[in-house]
Amino acid sequence: MAFIHALPVRPKHTPIQAIFPRAQRRHFINKGTLCVLMNDTTSNQTATLFSVPVSNFSARVRYIIYDNNLDIKIEPPGSYLKTSEYRQRVHKYGKFPALVLPTGESIWESDVIVEYLLDKYGLGERYRPQTPEKRARARLYVRVHDLYLTTNQAVLYRPTNTPAEREHGLSQIELHLDTLETMLTEDNTRRHAVETQMVTLADIALAPTLAMYAAIMPKWHHRPVFRNRPRLQQLLEGFRASSETAARVLEEIEGGVHAWEQSGRFEQMGLSPVKVPNA
Repeated sequence: MAFIHALPVRPKHTPIQAIFPRAQRRHFINKGTLCVLMNDTTSNQTATLFSVPVSNFSARVRYIIYDNNLDIKIEPPGSYLKTSEYRQRVHKYGKFPALVLPTGESIWESDVIVEYLLDKYGLGERYRPQTPEKRARARLYVRVHDLYLTTNQAVLYRPTNTPAEREHGLSQIELHLDTLETMLTEDNTRRHAVETQMVTLADIALAPTLAMYAAIMPKWHHRPVFRNRPRLQQLLEGFRASSETAARVLEEIEGGVHAWEQSGRFEQMGLSPVKVPNA
């Protein structure tokens, strides 16, 4: 397995002046997941994506950026993430990914950012199936991923109050992995979700998460990801082999997990590694 190290955390956050254009007055308008920062002036800056390599949610946005050579800067938020300024101007919940446009608008939530990029650059046909039924199926995979599978993933890499809390979270993850395995078996599209020969938004959401879980769960939680789930393994392998972009995104995640291991993150959680032949 190839690893690349996660980007280092900056000692200081990126100055807000480097992200947002100068303006005489600004007005904040909340529109669901779109926080619009309206400016009186314009700027020639490129957009900036706040992201870290290990983030499986950020990975789907980075995939679209890499795969289309979009002129978007990718920056780790560093300590800026914890500031009130970040919450006010970038992400109302102080999370990432978040995309700050040259106008000062901030778009957050990975699925929203991806949909914006597809619409902005006319890329929808590359990643959305052709029929309404298959497009709905792809959206369903993304919803299961976002609303069910990843809800408990913090137990993989953050301390819990009790061992029982961690065990419950792991059991929920396995339950939703089983659901996705069933869905993929129903679709019978071999190495991809929804379409046999096409990487869709479903693959772009699922594969990075599978790579993260496969790098953590067997070794640190003694729970194989792909045992009795061959379709999930085929999807991950199919995505990795589909392009250099896909392989790059997965290697970034695996490199981020490796950096966590090197820092002793999992031992600090009271976990011990185990060798598992099949993730």
